Amino acid sequence: MKSFFRLKINENGQQKKYSSTIVVNPNCYSVSPQSITPNPASTVIEITGMTSQSEIQIFNTAGQKVWSGLRNNQDRTIEISSLTNGFHLLRMIDIGRFAININHPE
Repeated sequence: MKSFFRLKINENGQQKKYSSTIVVNPNCYSVSPQSITPNPASTVIEITGMTSQSEIQIFNTAGQKVWSGLRNNQDRTIEISSLTNGFHLLRMIDIGRFAININHPE
């Protein structure tokens, strides 16, 4: 099934124009089957839904890489107790990015 898309453009109250029509494949925008639990987390996170080995990187809000490693569907946990509290970005190379919240109990 194909979907068609075009924009209606209104510039400063001028006459409305339309962009050219493009064909969109709705299947290429499906939701990622991967999940990260628990979120927020305090000691360990688990990534499920991976079908192959992926390089995983975790960055803090300053953009510094604070963890990296390889994980697959058999080895899917990451120890995070040494990371600081707060929001982090988890990047799975070739898959995408996910936000995680690390919250250690006081």
